[in-house]
Amino acid sequence: MSLEVRRMLEEDVDLVVDLYYEAFWDKAVALKNLDKDLALELIKVVLFKHPLNYQNYHIGLVDGQALGFIKLMTHESQEKMAMPSWSLIKSIGLFKLVKTGLLLSLIEERVKKGDLYIETLATHPKARGQGLGTHLLQFADQVVLGDGTLNRVSLAVIGRNSRAKALYYRQGFVVDKALESRILNRFLNINKVYHMKKDKV
Repeated sequence: MSLEVRRMLEEDVDLVVDLYYEAFWDKAVALKNLDKDLALELIKVVLFKHPLNYQNYHIGLVDGQALGFIKLMTHESQEKMAMPSWSLIKSIGLFKLVKTGLLLSLIEERVKKGDLYIETLATHPKARGQGLGTHLLQFADQVVLGDGTLNRVSLAVIGRNSRAKALYYRQGFVVDKALESRILNRFLNINKVYHMKKDKV
């Protein structure tokens, strides 16, 4: 079995959109009852209308098949979010979109200078147990080692995601701080968010 990582291409958009939906859509409580096709369209438009954003994503391959991705951000990274069409906004509901965006923004942390921030990591169920998640994390380590301006890898993980936390601990990450928020708990059912880091060796 071979594991590889390469930059995201236009042909990977549908895979990454599907993985975003499967891995994270249930966290967007205000939108989780949304029709799946509308949800996929929303993710695709907002995140991938601008090809500039592809540069922040890397695709994980198992025996040549794309089955996961990692999104890496630095203090200098550029990204363009696109507004959905008015017809899509009306179909979903403007209030739902705004509320979900504001709530999810509470989880993310501004990328610090010197950090390589793993904003997202997701793998297809077919790839689980084959080491792809570990391989993607090791790829992030190599990016830091090869860049003199970077000092550490950082990420945020939801407290109840014990499987992900265990993976990060195995790869040498430690908890930098923990965030608890009544708002997150009430509206997203997220009781705690751990910000973790791994210093360059």
